[in-house]
Amino acid sequence: MTEKIYDAAVEILTGIKALVPDLKAKDLFLELCVKRTVRYICDFCNFDSSHPFPPRLIPLAGEIAAGGFLEGKLASGGLDIDGLDLSAAVKSITEGDTTVQFADSRQGTSPAELLCGYIDGLTNRDKELIAFRRFKW
Repeated sequence: MTEKIYDAAVEILTGIKALVPDLKAKDLFLELCVKRTVRYICDFCNFDSSHPFPPRLIPLAGEIAAGGFLEGKLASGGLDIDGLDLSAAVKSITEGDTTVQFADSRQGTSPAELLCGYIDGLTNRDKELIAFRRFKW
């Protein structure tokens, strides 16, 4: 189960090579983030650790693990955000009548704030995890 989640996290992280250009085949810190994510989801959803995750939960767990990886790298100074071009980062999307606003660093949002917002979007997924939650009596 953790291998599928690891692969999902690697797929997300390879999509943003500007942040993680040197991702190894088996990164120990990413493995730690995957294990931490599995423990968190098992605790939140009241799963037994031997319980296999539903297939729809694997990509979500991969995103949470990737967010934890980026958060740890950012906190330890392992991400070089000075050279990032985040001028085309999406600030908000409205589906009714399709409105898309792009974040602009000249409007008071620094690249670090945009990156923290992206990481927060990856890691804080409790509303989506509620659908998988089991009641504990």
